Amino acid sequence: MSREPFVALTVFYLGSFWVYLFNRFDLSENLRDVVLGLSLCCLAYYFFRHCKSFFYRVWYVVGSIALQLGVFDAVFRKKTEILFLLVVGGLLFISTKLREKTLFFSGTIGLLLYVNTLIYRYLAKSFNVPMLFIIAGFFCILIGLLLNKWYRQKFAGVD
Repeated sequence: MSREPFVALTVFYLGSFWVYLFNRFDLSENLRDVVLGLSLCCLAYYFFRHCKSFFYRVWYVVGSIALQLGVFDAVFRKKTEILFLLVVGGLLFISTKLREKTLFFSGTIGLLLYVNTLIYRYLAKSFNVPMLFIIAGFFCILIGLLLNKWYRQKFAGVD
């Protein structure tokens, strides 16, 4: 008997409970996203350890996206913007320790989007749009090559 539909309904119910609770007490949406993201990542880790199925990877992706969006929105254009890079770096580090490729993928996408945001913010007035795309493409290729090398070292021999 598959427990995944029951687990999905339970996660949806608990997630909506958190959203209602944070809205009820007028707490920050960014804090809500961070708490939901961490909760879903912890839930995915539990499923990863106890029920080896495809479903836990969905919770890793949703949780890491919620976590990254909450942190990014909270620190965007502030002095604490380096905190986002620390969160993404933490996701990449944790993914290599857990040997979880899904978490590595979502951390990589978050890093690439952040680098492209920085390129646009600081170089938009200096270059035209096609040149920005070329610069962003080079940075994405460079980061992709570095992460690919790290990925191959850490995930060698894993499914």
